[in-house]
Amino acid sequence: MYYVGIDLGLHLGYAVLHDCQLIESGTHVLGKRADDSAICNLRDFLEKLLASYYPVKLGFEDVKQQHRSKAAAKAFGAYWAILALVCYDLGVESFGFGVHAIKKFASGKGNAIKDDMIDFVKNNYDLIVESDEADAICISLLTTQFCETMVCE
Repeated sequence: MYYVGIDLGLHLGYAVLHDCQLIESGTHVLGKRADDSAICNLRDFLEKLLASYYPVKLGFEDVKQQHRSKAAAKAFGAYWAILALVCYDLGVESFGFGVHAIKKFASGKGNAIKDDMIDFVKNNYDLIVESDEADAICISLLTTQFCETMVCE
């Protein structure tokens, strides 16, 4: 089973794990603005990524807090909808994890800062990564743990 972690945003973080081994990770830039081309870019990227690994389960950061602006809230809503549609079309089960749950998983505290997430990845994988990629790696690990110990078959 492959586990994919996604940190949605214009700088989308992604990570793929298999048997807790990091197979692939990075940051994919959707565009300079959250517009139609960024949404199409997201769809194309997710379709290619998820089709490359089978079977796969996907975890993502489910942002419930207020966004900085209405535009940011609309963009995240559009990204989430595209993620849900691609997962549905490909038969990929997906799980949303709250920001605090992801931070607590990686650092032991729900109010961790970006550097704590980056340090977690550095200490566990000996990688120097940006915050979006670090978040995605943590999300993929959390998804693995959730699926292997809880409800996933």
